[in-house]
Amino acid sequence: MRSISVLALGLACAAVALAGCAGRPARGTVTADRVCVRVHQINSFETLDDRHVVVKVSASRYYLLTVDNGCAGLGFAGAITIAEPSTRVCGDGFSFLSFRHPGSGSTRCRIQNIETVEDSDAARVLIESRAAE
Repeated sequence: MRSISVLALGLACAAVALAGCAGRPARGTVTADRVCVRVHQINSFETLDDRHVVVKVSASRYYLLTVDNGCAGLGFAGAITIAEPSTRVCGDGFSFLSFRHPGSGSTRCRIQNIETVEDSDAARVLIESRAAE
């Protein structure tokens, strides 16, 4: 009787543990809408406003980074870095932009989304079109 109770308890614990991971993709899996950029390939940053930054990876590869809830002072940031211990930055809410705020010092902002764009002008048009919706 005791072995049945132990077995039932073990199965219940396994079910709870697996249920906690059910909504997440497996580690290392890249979902279709997730865009990642290798940090060492970023050549330049261009701030568009307190919520958007365009990064240039090569002569023809640009990405629009959107931070969550805006980031006061980002539009005036002189130097931006990626605060990411891994080699890639992804638009999954786990990566951060870091910059020196003109009035309050070092600031970090969570990267909410990364999208491929043609260039900075195309990123501005995209932002403006979303604001008009």
